[in-house]
Amino acid sequence: GYAPAPIPPAGYAPPPQVPSVAPNLLLPFGWEQRLDPSGRPYFVNHQTKATQYEDPRILPPGWEQRTDSQGKFYFVDHNTQRTTYEDPRLKQKAAVMPH
Repeated sequence: GYAPAPIPPAGYAPPPQVPSVAPNLLLPFGWEQRLDPSGRPYFVNHQTKATQYEDPRILPPGWEQRTDSQGKFYFVDHNTQRTTYEDPRLKQKAAVMPH
């Protein structure tokens, strides 16, 4: 499920430049990444003016994103029944990018 939507630190205003947690992956149209006051990334949907902590980029089939007890995201691969803190979308993008 979705984490409770954060309240943007300065309301709904033009954001500062924020480094992406997955810089090589484009966000869907109308989405933007920001940081909350603690430095945790969250995502803004400019079309609905809603915010959420869950990354809107699609995970590979069989994967799920969860949050640990410290609030850090980790990923469950139901195909192999393993967990990891490494975002599988980063591996997926690297596999299709020519070197």
